Amino acid sequence: MIADAAYVRGVGNLPPDTANEAIAPHLDAAGIRLRRWVGPTAYADAESVSPADPERKLALKLAEAHLALAVAFTSFAGTYRENQGFQGGGSLMEGQASYLSPKQVAVLQEDHLAQAEALARPYLLPGAVLAGQALGAGR
Repeated sequence: MIADAAYVRGVGNLPPDTANEAIAPHLDAAGIRLRRWVGPTAYADAESVSPADPERKLALKLAEAHLALAVAFTSFAGTYRENQGFQGGGSLMEGQASYLSPKQVAVLQEDHLAQAEALARPYLLPGAVLAGQALGAGR
């Protein structure tokens, strides 16, 4: 991984007590997705302590954090109840007891995904498919 749980926690303004274990699976998924977008060589360089392209490392680190947050928001901000579907969940922002509607969660997911795509775009492999391009949607 380029980013770590502490970095994702900071980018997402998550409470400090959000467990690394709660972030890790989303960060793993984000790393897989980002590696597919930019290729193993660029990704490995961004993981290194002394990258050949430090600017790319910074961009991909932030992109990975945004991807992790986009994937995580459903589990962080809502619950799924059998026979009831998705129920808006409590916000983790600053420990507030507010709730997010499914629509608000979707908007946050889309915002994080758009940020990740914008940061990674200069480093994409030719023919890389971003979220909005799947199934001919085009972006």
